[in-house]
Amino acid sequence: MEKQFEIKLEKWLENVATTCDKFANEIDLDFYPFQSQVRNKFNTNLIILGVNPGGSSKYKKTRTKDDLFNCGENGENAIIAYEGHKDWKFNTPLLEMFKSQQLRNILTESVIMNVVYFNTSNINNLEKVKFKNEIVDYCTKMTKQLIYDIIKPKVILVIGYNDIPKLLGIKVSTLSDSIIRTEDNKSGLIMKVLHQDIPHYFIHHTSRNFKFNKGVNLERKKNEFEEIFANS
Repeated sequence: MEKQFEIKLEKWLENVATTCDKFANEIDLDFYPFQSQVRNKFNTNLIILGVNPGGSSKYKKTRTKDDLFNCGENGENAIIAYEGHKDWKFNTPLLEMFKSQQLRNILTESVIMNVVYFNTSNINNLEKVKFKNEIVDYCTKMTKQLIYDIIKPKVILVIGYNDIPKLLGIKVSTLSDSIIRTEDNKSGLIMKVLHQDIPHYFIHHTSRNFKFNKGVNLERKKNEFEEIFANS
């Protein structure tokens, strides 16, 4: 099984590097699917899924299948590597949610990736990009293939519950799918949907919806994830 995983993964990486290089040369935007390592991650405990990389870096260097990762200098995933970095507010609530030793180990070994691989300051800015539909359709197709047919993770944590569910074809309700809610019961904090036989947990975006990612709300999320991964 592991050997088949590596064969499929290398073929996937080559396909993405080649196809996205062609797009990148047309639109002059950099791309990368991963903010972690992905090799040797078959059936990993956790994939953390964002919609697309932030920023607006130009495409300066041809990316090969070995250049599809935006990690720390020592190969650490970006959430761990950029702890405390002023430009990485995204990771602060996640580091707090996964603070216990067991959860930190899971976070350290997780796959962190994007549904769409090209960097923009906001996903809506892709609307202005040439070949936008072709790019989004291609990246989404390849992300689904990687997650559900190749890696087959035990759990998926989705950052944000608006854009990604639409891209993946998942219906999620902040009412009926919530497993924990704010103290005033006005909003879900974690939503759970079983899709492709994998539990997907949806949370508010960690760099935008601050009130849902601090204080009591953050503590409730942390406690829930400790229960979710208690037997991992």
